[in-house]
Amino acid sequence: MIRKKISLIVLALVIVLCLILLVACKTENKTEKFTLTVTAAEGGTVSSTGGDYDAYDSVTVTATPNDSYDFDGWYEGNTKVSANKTYNFYMPDKNLSLEARFVSFHSGNGTSVNPYVIMTKEQLINFANLVNTGENYSLNKYFALGADVNLGNMEWTPIGCDQDKKAFQGNFDGQDYKVTNFKITKVHFAVGFFGYTYNSTIKNLSVTNCTINITNQSTIYAGGLIGCNENSTISQCNAKGNVSVNCDYASVGGLIGENSGNITNCYATVNILVTSKSSIDDFSCVGGLIGRIYSCDNIVNSYATGDISYTGGHIYLGGLVGYYNNLDVDITNCYATGNISAEGSVGGVGGLLGYFLSNADINIVNCYATGNIDAKNITYVGGLIGRIIGNVTNCYATGNVIIDGYGTVGGLIGRIGGNLTNCYATGNVIINAIIDGDGIGGGLIGSNYGDITNCYCYDGQTVDANTSNNLGNPCSLFDLNSQNFYVSTLNWSTDIWDFTNLDFENGKYPKLKWQLS
Repeated sequence: MIRKKISLIVLALVIVLCLILLVACKTENKTEKFTLTVTAAEGGTVSSTGGDYDAYDSVTVTATPNDSYDFDGWYEGNTKVSANKTYNFYMPDKNLSLEARFVSFHSGNGTSVNPYVIMTKEQLINFANLVNTGENYSLNKYFALGADVNLGNMEWTPIGCDQDKKAFQGNFDGQDYKVTNFKITKVHFAVGFFGYTYNSTIKNLSVTNCTINITNQSTIYAGGLIGCNENSTISQCNAKGNVSVNCDYASVGGLIGENSGNITNCYATVNILVTSKSSIDDFSCVGGLIGRIYSCDNIVNSYATGDISYTGGHIYLGGLVGYYNNLDVDITNCYATGNISAEGSVGGVGGLLGYFLSNADINIVNCYATGNIDAKNITYVGGLIGRIIGNVTNCYATGNVIIDGYGTVGGLIGRIGGNLTNCYATGNVIINAIIDGDGIGGGLIGSNYGDITNCYCYDGQTVDANTSNNLGNPCSLFDLNSQNFYVSTLNWSTDIWDFTNLDFENGKYPKLKWQLS
C-alpha cells in the first residue's frame, strides 16, 4: 500500500515537472524576438525601418525611388534578394538587415512623357544591369539618351541578356545620339548592344565602332544593334563596326541577327565574317542588315554597305537580308552595296536577299544591289536575289556574279517563282563548273516559273555557263542609252525611274527616283 502511494506521488511529480518545462519552453519561444533593420540607400525611401518579429512572421516592405532614380533591388549585405519594389518574405530565426538600393539616371521617372534619361557611361551600365538582373524590369518603361556615350572599348554585356524576364521589353529613344566604342567577346544567348528584345520599341539610335568577336559557340544570334528581336519595332537606327563569329549555327546581321518586327529607315555599315558548321537542318543565316527574318510586315528605306565573308556548310546569305520563310512581307526602297564571298555546301546567296520563300505574298519593290559576289558550291546565286517565291518590281543589280561548282545563277536572280517586272541586270555571270554540265546561268535570271515583263539584261554582259539562257531580252547599247526605249518600249514610268545622262559603257544606268532624294 505504501509503495503504491509512493509510485503515485512520483508520477504526479514527473507530470508537474513536464508541465513546468513545457510552459517554460513555450514562454521562451514566445518571448524570443528577432530584429529586422530596413534602410534606404541614396535615391529613395522605404515604408518601414524594421522592428522585432517572431521567427516565420510574414513581413512586407516597400521601396519608393525619388525622381531621376529607379529601384535596383533589396540587398542583404551584397546579395540581391529581390528585384521587386514590394518584397514579401518570412522573418528568419535570426536578425536581418535589408537595404533598398537605387540607381541614378540623369532625370525622369520612366513614363512616356518623362522617360529616364541616360547621359553617362555609368548610367548606361547601371541601366543594363537593371534589365539583366531584374524580372521584367523594363516592361512598359521609357528610356532615352540625352548625350553621346563613349564606352571606352569596354567589354559590353548586352542589354537583355536572356529571353523572357531578362529581355528588354521597354521603349528606348536614342534621340539621334550615339553609343560608341564597345566590344563583345563573351558568349551570351544573343549579342549586340541589345541582346534580346521583346515587344519593345527602339528608335533614333546610332551604335558605332562596335566589335563583336565570338568563337567556339554552338549557336549564336549576333547583330551590331540587336542580337535577337521578337515583335519589336525598330526605326531610324544604325550600326557601324565589325562582327566575327565562329560557331556551329549562326544568325548574324549588321544591325540585327534574328528578327520579327518591322524595320524602317535603318542601315548598317558592318563588315561580317562568319565560319560555321551548319547543316541542312540547322542552317546559318547572314545578312548585311538582318541575318534571318521570322516574321515581318515591312522593311522600308533601309540599306547595308558592309562586306560579308562566309565559310562553312548550309548557308542563306544576302547583302541586306539572308533568309525569310513565313507570311507576307514587303521590302521597299532598300539597297545593299557590299561585296560577298561565300563558300558553303548548299543554300542561296544574293546581293540583296539570299533566300525568300513564302506561301503568302512577298513583294520586293524599288530595290537594288551593286556588290560583286564570289561563291562556291551554292545552289542559287543572284546579283540581287539568290532564290525567291514572290514578286519583284522596279529592281536592278550591277555587280558581277562568279561561282565555282554547281549552281543556278543569274545577274539579277538565281531562281524566281513569281512575277518579275521592270527590272534589269548588267553584271557578268560566270560559272566555273567542277563537273561538266554543272551550272545554269543567265544575264537576268538563272531559271524561273512565272511571268517576266518589261525586263532586260545588257547584251554586252559575259554569261559563261554550261547551260545559258536569254531570259529577259538582252539589249544593245543603242537601246539602253535611249530614254525612249525605256518609256515607249518597256513602258517604265518616269515617276519611278530617272534616265538622266545614260551611258552604259561608263556605268551610268537608270536609277530609281528615290535614290536622288
